[in-house]
Amino acid sequence: GGAVAIPFVLEAGESIVRIDARQGERLDGFQITTSTGRKSLWYGGSGGTVACYEGTAADPIVGIRSQHKSGWCPRISGVVLRSEVTREGASVGQIGGAAEGRREEEGEGGGG
Repeated sequence: GGAVAIPFVLEAGESIVRIDARQGERLDGFQITTSTGRKSLWYGGSGGTVACYEGTAADPIVGIRSQHKSGWCPRISGVVLRSEVTREGASVGQIGGAAEGRREEEGEGGGG
């Protein structure tokens, strides 16, 4: 379940430079920060461990890697940065590798 959330729409020229998340075995909640410093609402709950995934304005986040298990929201295992998508016309799903961007985790918990 869950409530319908207000969409977060990027403005012209804006990109995603940070994703803050709380997750245990599954993603519990997240917030997006853009290249202009704008932040989304917090979407979801507050269980699990804190994780931070970062890009930069010059090399923003363009995709999310996940560890799918049963359930609705798999945990984030890393992000895809624009610099990783080097072939013109290639989709993120076609790009291999295991780059995660910069990541920080703290705290304990098993939320999700």
